[in-house]
Amino acid sequence: MKRKGAPRCVDNVLKAVDLFLSNKKVSTVMMKEELGISLRTAQRYINDISAIMCVTRTDDGAYCLPEKQTGNGLPENDALLAEAFYAAACKIAPEDKSGYLRSLRRVMGIPERNAVHVAEMSEDYNKIKKTASLIRKAIKECVSLSFLYDRNGEGYTVSPYRLIINEGFWYLAAYSDGKVKTFRLDFIKDAAISADEYVKPTPEINEAISELTTVWTSKDALTVRVVFDDEIADYFSDGQKLKISKVISQKPFEADVTVGHIMELYQKLMPFTPYYEIISPDVREFFRINLENGALRHINKETEGKNK
Repeated sequence: MKRKGAPRCVDNVLKAVDLFLSNKKVSTVMMKEELGISLRTAQRYINDISAIMCVTRTDDGAYCLPEKQTGNGLPENDALLAEAFYAAACKIAPEDKSGYLRSLRRVMGIPERNAVHVAEMSEDYNKIKKTASLIRKAIKECVSLSFLYDRNGEGYTVSPYRLIINEGFWYLAAYSDGKVKTFRLDFIKDAAISADEYVKPTPEINEAISELTTVWTSKDALTVRVVFDDEIADYFSDGQKLKISKVISQKPFEADVTVGHIMELYQKLMPFTPYYEIISPDVREFFRINLENGALRHINKETEGKNK
């Protein structure tokens, strides 16, 4: 259930960040008056922002950003956390606050195309730190990358575009063999900069990878009509779990959702199988076949176990 005060809280946090971007110094009193909040809440906002944007205390008790703050001088782990913060802000910010987000990205020194979309940060980053550092360098310099992919034993030379996190694992989104593919970083071995030609992303690819939050990729986006039961309608209706492109009705909640790949939709809806209905015929058939095959596989395993 969403908290009633959540949108206002997000708005206030973005305004607090904007105060730092627009003023040489910010005091708790200034923030209190500008945002209409208590001094205690203003101090909490400043403390939270300080953890990300290196806010310092001035001699007169106010707070300020270091001059020419960019984020480029941050240690790598801190830079990743800053990117994660920015990605989280993008997901929760109202559409009319895009100006704040652009300012936030600029002050952190985060290139928009390379911002990391984070579901969670549970994987031990140190295990892949060396590989991730090289990939980030290749992305920044727009050069090709070669590596051995331990998962299938094959070698690849790719044009790297983005790092993403999905279900606690780091992935590289890259152009390979005529399409965008994803590679799990802990399976990438012997990575090295390659002299092969780098394939620059087209506007279509840029749009696709900028919204990429899962490991599933395809050339064209997919729009699917879904009816959600009341039990899960609130969970999906805010558009954060699935991109809602058109609302058909509120009772029941029926909407067109847009995803980059059919498996992205399957992954997100599967846990809620009893509580939704796919209207689009081809996708409905895909769900039916996969759900039936999955059920039969588990039933057969259970039968085999009882017969032993």
